Amino acid sequence: MTWEEELVAATDREPPEMGRGSGPFRVTILLSSSFCLVFMAFSSAQNFQTSRSASEGSRTLAILYGVFTVSNLLSPPMIRVLAIK
Repeated sequence: MTWEEELVAATDREPPEMGRGSGPFRVTILLSSSFCLVFMAFSSAQNFQTSRSASEGSRTLAILYGVFTVSNLLSPPMIRVLAIK
């Protein structure tokens, strides 16, 4: 098959259907839900730690912020590794 025939064959295909169950809409809903759950858990952990005691709550809150920061820094490489191939 020549390159012209390959080009015609490649452009002759119809694009895949993008419904509500797939594509950008699904990814947006999944990402929004994930952020909602992460921040809801983070907020409840923050409220619990600061209500225990002032000094202990501050230290554990600093650890919580540190873990959250590290997880945000490590998430892009993890997404690249776990992404759909």
